[in-house]
Amino acid sequence: MKSISYRPFFVLWCIVILFLLTDFTGISVSTIFAYSSGPPDGRTGSPVDGKTCNDDCHTSYPLNAGTAVFSISGPAIYTSGETLNMTVSFGSSNTAKHGFELSALDANNNHVGTFSNVDSNTQTINGNYIKHTSAGSSQSGNAIWNVQWTAPTSEVQNPVTFYVAGNEANGDSTNQGDYIYTTITQINSVVSTPSPSPSPIPTTSPSDECSIYAFVKDEDELPLKNVSVCLAGPNDYSECTKTDEDGFYIFEELTSGDYTLVASKSGYQTHTENLHLEPGEELEIETIYLEETCCGSIYGYVVNINGDPVENARLKLRGLRKVKHLKDRAVSDKDGFFEFSKCLDAGKYVITVNKKRYRPAQKTVEIEECEEKDWGEIVLRRKSQKMKMLFEEEAE
Repeated sequence: MKSISYRPFFVLWCIVILFLLTDFTGISVSTIFAYSSGPPDGRTGSPVDGKTCNDDCHTSYPLNAGTAVFSISGPAIYTSGETLNMTVSFGSSNTAKHGFELSALDANNNHVGTFSNVDSNTQTINGNYIKHTSAGSSQSGNAIWNVQWTAPTSEVQNPVTFYVAGNEANGDSTNQGDYIYTTITQINSVVSTPSPSPSPIPTTSPSDECSIYAFVKDEDELPLKNVSVCLAGPNDYSECTKTDEDGFYIFEELTSGDYTLVASKSGYQTHTENLHLEPGEELEIETIYLEETCCGSIYGYVVNINGDPVENARLKLRGLRKVKHLKDRAVSDKDGFFEFSKCLDAGKYVITVNKKRYRPAQKTVEIEECEEKDWGEIVLRRKSQKMKMLFEEEAE
């Protein structure tokens, strides 16, 4: 095992825990310690922190040099003691791992309010900072985290500024080749008018239930099928659905309040928008148009030596060198056809094919930028009876 005694302590924790989001199969020191505890506080880039992990850990690229969309969303105002739902997300990203850290400061740069966890994807020690967990870091492609912030009960100096730093990591078990981002959002407190006497909260009736629906299309006005549409909102609401053949989606039985909607599909730019629902409102939002991104792909057929299709063959794709962070899986259909779903960068890839009672096959293939690579036919040969007997003997 690699020694860590020669690394400065704070650099090790920054590299290992906060933003180095390693492969589950790695055997380096970074990977061994990656899941032992949460990342250290103080890397949001706020005036109090003064730095992010771009300063002393992930230094391959300048801050905010990546092409992903890193954002934070939430209400624009709050009342004393109110608990708000907020969302931190990555869009237009296709890397293997992601992470974040978030803090809140008033106009005098004092930590205010308290963060709390919504699910196992986030964690906080004392409420001043909230960040990803090892489970929350494993989101590939576009990542999203839901958090809660409870406003202070005492008056603070407006505005409250939320400072958040994010890592778009390639998962190669090093601190190299990762992008660090920062962004902020601000909210102001409002004085709530107390009621003369408390009133019971009425039970939501069917007439108060809300819905959101719309269509998703490409730039040519053609419907997009299987677009992932996710909605986050009040009372820890978080649901996802997919568009049908007409590009249609709907969310029903919603309560009134503020929502964040994210539509994403491999090979297309991610769309994010904030929505507000009044009681009983059936909101038809404008058609979402997703712009196609430059994306490489690999597809082909798996057949036997007679040219007949081989169904349910399992294919694994692994990138080499500069694209080694890219991995994907596929299964051949009844016609033997397969296609890897991830958006692939230009480079070399190794594809391994496995099927019960057939010999494994492996091939290296190279694609150019935005190329749709037709791999043609992959021929699988059956294992001989002699090999079959040998395997059975070894199994015994």
